[in-house]
Amino acid sequence: TFLNFGMFVPKEVDYWSWNARGNMATCNIAGFFTVAGGGMGPFYNASLCVLLLAIVKYEKTDEYIRKKIEPFLHAVPLLVAFGAYISALVMGNINPLGRAGKTGTGMCSMVTVYSPPHCSGMEDGSVTEGLFDIPCGRGNAKAAMLTVLFALIILPIVMITCLTMIYRCVLITEKKMSSYGARSILKDETSSTPLRIPGLLKKCLLLKCSSS
Repeated sequence: TFLNFGMFVPKEVDYWSWNARGNMATCNIAGFFTVAGGGMGPFYNASLCVLLLAIVKYEKTDEYIRKKIEPFLHAVPLLVAFGAYISALVMGNINPLGRAGKTGTGMCSMVTVYSPPHCSGMEDGSVTEGLFDIPCGRGNAKAAMLTVLFALIILPIVMITCLTMIYRCVLITEKKMSSYGARSILKDETSSTPLRIPGLLKKCLLLKCSSS
C-alpha cells in the first residue's frame, strides 16, 4: 500500500490526500494489505515463540511438530488477520487514513471514524452530493478499538509466556551443566532433524571440552 503513492485513496479526498485517484473499492483492496498483512506479522512472531517452546522445553520431534503443531501455527495468524479485515470491512472501518490537523497519509487502513477536513461540523452519515459520496462519520469506533485491543493483549501474553518458559528451561539446564559437568546432560541423539543440529553441536563441543 505504500508503493501506490496514494493512488488507491478515493479521489474525492484528493484535496487532502496527495495523488488520490481511486474509489472505495480500491481503498478496500489497499486496506486488505494494510490490515491483514500488518496483522499476520506479529501473530507469526507469536507462532515462532510457540514453536521454539515446543522444541526447547518439550523436545517435540520434527514429525510431531509438522503434524500436530505446525498447522495451527499457520492457521491462527491467517484466521486472525483475515477475521480482523473482514470485521473492519463489514463495520465500515476501512477508510482513508489521516493525521490529526494535517494531510492524509496516502493509504487506506482500519480507521475508527472517517473524518476528513470537509466533515468538520457535519453530522454523521451526511454527504455533499456531487462532491463527496463517502458518509462522514463512517465506521464503528468501538469495533475498531476492540480489534486493536485484542491484539495488544493476546500477543504480549503469548510471547512473554513462551519466552519466559524457554528462559527458565535454559537456565535450569545451565545450572545442571555447572553443577555436574557437561557429561551429565549429554543424551543419545539419533534424530537427524535439522532443528536439533545446533543443540547437538553444542553438546558435542561441551563433551570435548570436558574430556580435555
